[in-house]
This record gives sequence, structure tokens and C-alpha cells, in this order.
Amino acid sequence: MARMNARGSSREVETLTACSYLKGENGNELVTIAVEGSDREYCVQQAILCGLSENFSRALSGTYKEAKTRTLVLPGCDINTLELFLRWTTCRELPNYRQASESFDKGSNELFNFTTTTQLQLIRLWTFADMILIPKLQNDSLQAINDMTAFTRAETIELIFATTVVCSTLQNYALDCFLSGHRLPTDYGPKRYSDQDFDRIGATPGVMLACFKLTEMSRCGSLYCECDPCCYAVYEAEDYMVPE
Repeated sequence: MARMNARGSSREVETLTACSYLKGENGNELVTIAVEGSDREYCVQQAILCGLSENFSRALSGTYKEAKTRTLVLPGCDINTLELFLRWTTCRELPNYRQASESFDKGSNELFNFTTTTQLQLIRLWTFADMILIPKLQNDSLQAINDMTAFTRAETIELIFATTVVCSTLQNYALDCFLSGHRLPTDYGPKRYSDQDFDRIGATPGVMLACFKLTEMSRCGSLYCECDPCCYAVYEAEDYMVPE
């Protein structure tokens, strides 16, 4: 851990390395990376970033301001998402959230809160990966959501529809889980979703349009398919992965 001065203030800087990116076209030059509204900064090897995304390669080359200042300030990203992204760059995997969830009692409020909070964080990470064009990170995020719990919550659906484009793979995954799983029993009670959840999800902008588009994937053409199993429900994370 090192300290640096930036505009007269002391800021914490963390340097991350990954052995697979120690050499390359961009050498071992360091880039400062931060998020809007936070004083915390990290130093990352430029080769790591450029090897991950064409967005970073373009921003850090040519006449762009970032190429001259060697600083990337990421819009639409919070500090927790950035730190999770930087962790992923070094080991190419996310924490084992499923294993962590097993430390809670089934049906407990602690487990419910943990899974909800974690899903929300992974959704932000998926959206961030979509913005910076790293499909492998998108897919790892979706797999982590699916590994931990095979259904989405009202809060997660609201966030997904607020931050992703219409009929994105993440929207379709969430609705598939919701439409095909709402009748199934759960550790949290006799129903996965309460009447209040249905009201919140139904009032979320874009949900109804996406629901009707999703029925085009079904053989029977029904929104609430009664087939057993639901004939449009893919319900497997790999079917909602983006091309890498």
C-alpha cells in the first residue's frame, strides 16, 4: 500500500498486478483508476486493462485526455463495484458467494438479506462489465447470481430494469426466473413472491413489455405458461450468457 498527493490531498493508492499481464505492448506502465465522487484511487498495470477491453485500449492511446493524464475516472460505477472488478482482474474469478451463503441458517433473515445484497452488487457488476465491454465478467457475474440463488427479488428486478437496455440478456434471465419460479415452494415461505412483490415488479417500467416479448420464446404463447415444465423457461444461466 502506498500514499500519494493529488491536488494537495493525500489519497490511498492500491497497486494490483497479474502475472499473465506483466509484459506486453504497454509494458508495466501504471494507470490510476477511480470512480466519480470518491477520493480513493488504485494503480493498475495498463497492460491488464488494455488486455481486458478495447474501451481501455482506446482511452489510453492516441490523443485522448486519459492517455496524457494516465488516469481513468469511471462514470456510473460505485467504489464497491470497482473493487470487485479489480479483484476479478487479478484472479479471473469472483468470490464463492454460494459457499458464503451456507454459513447462514436456511430461511433466516440474515440469509435473505445476504442474498439480496449480493444479487444487487452482482447486477451492478454485470452492468459495469456491459458498459466497458468485458463479456467474460458479465457471464461470471450472471453465473454467480445463478449459483447463489435461482430466483430474483423485486429489488433486483427493479435495478435490472433501471440500468440495462430493453430485453437485455439479464432482463430475460430475471423474468425467466420470475415467471417460471413464482409457483414453486421456497425456504422463505409457501411462495417465492408476496402480493407486494408482484405490485412492485408489475409497476417497474419496461417489465410488461419484456414479459410479452419473452412469451415469443414459448411454444404455447402464454405469459403464465401452464406447461410442465414451463415450455419457454430456459432457467439455465448458460442460456443467458453473452458471446465472449
